[in-house]
Amino acid sequence: MKNTVVILGESSFINFSHLRYTLIRIPEVAEVLAEAQRYWDALRGVKALDLNNSFYNSDEFFMIHPEYKNFLTDLVQYALFQRLINQGHKIEYVFSNMSSSRSHLLILKLQSLKEFVFKHPAVRSFNKEPKHIRSLHAIHADPKFALYRFTSCGLKNLKTSSEAAEVFQEITNEVKDLKILNLGLGQNLKFLQSLTSNQAALISESVLTDEKLKPIFQTYVGLELEASIMN
Repeated sequence: MKNTVVILGESSFINFSHLRYTLIRIPEVAEVLAEAQRYWDALRGVKALDLNNSFYNSDEFFMIHPEYKNFLTDLVQYALFQRLINQGHKIEYVFSNMSSSRSHLLILKLQSLKEFVFKHPAVRSFNKEPKHIRSLHAIHADPKFALYRFTSCGLKNLKTSSEAAEVFQEITNEVKDLKILNLGLGQNLKFLQSLTSNQAALISESVLTDEKLKPIFQTYVGLELEASIMN
């Protein structure tokens, strides 16, 4: 069984306070935040910020700081990926929406966490006073998708395109036993199901494959799925 981790920036993790309060209690998330905090503190000319405590900010805070919201989402996705590895999952493919998520830079080891923090747009944007709330469509315009594979010879870019279905088809048509783990919450599942013609593919949230996290998140995921179907 091969695992594909789907990384999409449009994750609901950071949108809701009760989920943020839960996330910071996950050991891998706490560990990544602590390391990222050291690098943030080392930045010059940037406002002081406690990454851990920022999870307790209001939902409105993240609305007016979309880049910072994306920054925390990237860190959480990276931490959840690390949790999968710690639990013995074999990750062979990574599918990423590179226009709305930068966590692939960490997961694919294209950047160290230190470099990731130093270069993230959140550093520049958070140091400025927000002038208006940007829409998600404005933030995530012109999507660019990519599919990577971990091989014995190293990382291989299998496909890059502005069309998600074109990239996803590269794997779903060739791999019979495909397990797709989404590093996010419910709103992406319907989208993923529309991309694959492989009826045997197993598509689920990574948090629902985790016996310790499943009881916490399964009710919320169910509500998200019902909302997506109604829409």
